[in-house]
Amino acid sequence: MKFTSKFQRQQDILNGKLYFNEIDWFAKCENPGQGDLAEGKSLVENYSNPNYQSLNIELFNGKAFLVQRDYSQNPKEYKPSTVHYYSAAENRKVKIICFYTSFIDVEKSLIQEFPSNMKEEFGNYGVMILNRAKFFDRISRAFVAKPEYYSCYMGFVDYVDMQPGINEWNPFKKDVTRFGYQNEFRIAFKADNPGAITLDIGSIRDIAVPILAEDVDKIHFRDGELNYPIYQQCT
Repeated sequence: MKFTSKFQRQQDILNGKLYFNEIDWFAKCENPGQGDLAEGKSLVENYSNPNYQSLNIELFNGKAFLVQRDYSQNPKEYKPSTVHYYSAAENRKVKIICFYTSFIDVEKSLIQEFPSNMKEEFGNYGVMILNRAKFFDRISRAFVAKPEYYSCYMGFVDYVDMQPGINEWNPFKKDVTRFGYQNEFRIAFKADNPGAITLDIGSIRDIAVPILAEDVDKIHFRDGELNYPIYQQCT
């Protein structure tokens, strides 16, 4: 599922126009659930528990270097970090689109409970993908037609516990304590030109339907089939 605060954006998605934001947007964003200073970083300090590890800019022979040091064996010499996040320049080229994943158990007719704060954080207008295989195929074909978009990758976000000290990070890793409820599946690629990019994969109205976040809890199984609300005003 993909949620947005704008009806027109919902319609754009149904028409196959997927909006990929640059990864820095999320690092700078202050909106709850969307903003994440660690987004797209390569190294992230656990500032609540630095564990005598540090990241600092140090000069050697007149050149500046980012240096990671471990002072656990000599804590009296510990110098706190002046660099709390580091991102390789290549990460600045990453564009991403994010989806919420609802896990279901068909045999038991169970659907994972929808987080109550998703509507407030991402908006009420949603699109539910009914055939993910065809959806992925159309995305893949669109990327093939755009060779200027490279290093394309799609998959689930890896939610992890922030470890003490300096953590290695990447665009598919997030803090489980803050973001684990989002069950995020994301698609990412790199492009040399800055700014957001809209990828046109063609209409997906044959494999997706509009949904309102306020009605997600109405989705249910009946006689082994998935039932969901139908909206005249959203088609």
